[in-house]
Order: sequence, then C-alpha cells, then structure tokens
Amino acid sequence: MNKKQTVEPLSIAQIFAGSTKLIENAQELVEEAEFLLAQNRNARAFALAHLASQEIIKFQLLCSVAVEVARDHSVNWKKIDQILRDHEVKIRGAILFDFLREGPLDGVYQASELAQRMNTSADLNAKKNYSLYVSQIGHDFVKPSDLIDRTAATECVAHAREQLQIFQIVYAAIANVTGMTEEGLRRFIEMPLFQNMLQVLGSNTDLSGLPTPSQQQAMEEMTAVFNDPAFLPLLRHFSSGIEQDLRAMNQANSQTRQDEQQAL
Repeated sequence: MNKKQTVEPLSIAQIFAGSTKLIENAQELVEEAEFLLAQNRNARAFALAHLASQEIIKFQLLCSVAVEVARDHSVNWKKIDQILRDHEVKIRGAILFDFLREGPLDGVYQASELAQRMNTSADLNAKKNYSLYVSQIGHDFVKPSDLIDRTAATECVAHAREQLQIFQIVYAAIANVTGMTEEGLRRFIEMPLFQNMLQVLGSNTDLSGLPTPSQQQAMEEMTAVFNDPAFLPLLRHFSSGIEQDLRAMNQANSQTRQDEQQAL
C-alpha cells in the first residue's frame, strides 16, 4: 500500500540551493532549445524553451517563499509543493511577470486585461503538450512537428532566453545583497525600502493566493496593488533597472560574438 509522500518544510539555505539549481537548469534548457532550433527541430526547441520558462518561474516562487520564511510567517508547504508542480500555475506566473514588465498602455493596470491573459494558460499548456506528443485532433493524429512551426519555436526560444537573462540579473542581485545566506536575507528584508514594499503588498505575498482565471476578485485586488501610488514607483524603478542591465548584457554578448568572429 503506497503512502502519500510528506511535504517537508525547507530551510532558507535549502531554498537558496534549489534556486541556484533552477537558474542553472533553466540556462541548460535554453541552450539546448537554441541548439535544437538551429537544427530545425522546432517542436522540441519549443518544448524545452517552454520548460525553461517554468523553471524560471519556480525560481521566482521559491525566492518569495524564502522571504516568507525569513519573516517567520507560516508557510503552507503542501500548497507550495502543489504550486511548484502545477504547470498551469507556473504558466500564469509567467503571464503575470510579462504583464507587469510590459506596463499598462494607459498608465493603469487593468484587471480585465490580466484576466484575459490568464485565460490563455490552459491553451499554452496544451501547446506545450502538442510540442512533445502525438495529439488527436478530431479524427486525425498529428505529430508535434506538424503543429509547431518555425515562427512559434523561434518566438518561444527568444522569450525564454530573455526571461533567463532577466532572472540571472535578479539572481546576481539577490546573491549580492544576501550572500545567499539566511542571515543576509533576514538583514535585507529589514531594510526600510523592502519593508515599505512588503507593507504595500500586504497579503499578496502569500503565494497560496496566486490568481487563477476564475478568481476575478483576486486579480482586481492584485492590479489595485500594482496601481498603488506607493508601489508603482518601486515597480517602475525595478523595471527600469532590469531593462538597463538587460541592454548592457546584450551589448556585451554582441561584442563578445563580434570579437570571436574577428578572431576566426
């Protein structure tokens, strides 16, 4: 008789170790996706890029859990385990990140737009399955290579690469300010700037409340936080810094490629 596996609480050190491995694995997945794309293996390139994006969102979620542990808050470890294993939840996490990063066209984050995007999570998860398995569509069976074209694969791989670069910057920043230690994290979260952000976020730091397409009220509450005059400047400052670092990283990579080509 099989017993259900008990979900054990994690220490901050264990969470940081897991976060490091997630970033490393995401990088390996992106590199392998780019290799497959260069070989015109579009479906598999799409699949690996999609999985890399999910690893990146797991990193983001685990970092938030580490903050909750450092604040001595109660953590629903069973719920966290379910979130980390749920493909659609991680897809919604990626959707939410893109929603925040792109910024609102009219200066105000709209819950209706977020809800519309969240409603695509099931289709995106299905597309990931299409890229791996033969699928029955109507009376026909269709191979992944017939469903995932070059354009879809290229866009997915490019998006995963950009996500990876952003979170590599975030990872480096976290390592710099915390030393990837419990003591460093606890010291960091006591800083006034971080305390102000936590105060504005309130209960939204509770990952067990991550919005789903059916939770319109949750999305309205979340967008209200994003539009809060106390939070919006912090979000814009963070986004501006990330975009600046991303441009610098791309310029450095471009220069490296040019130098390598000249050396040939």
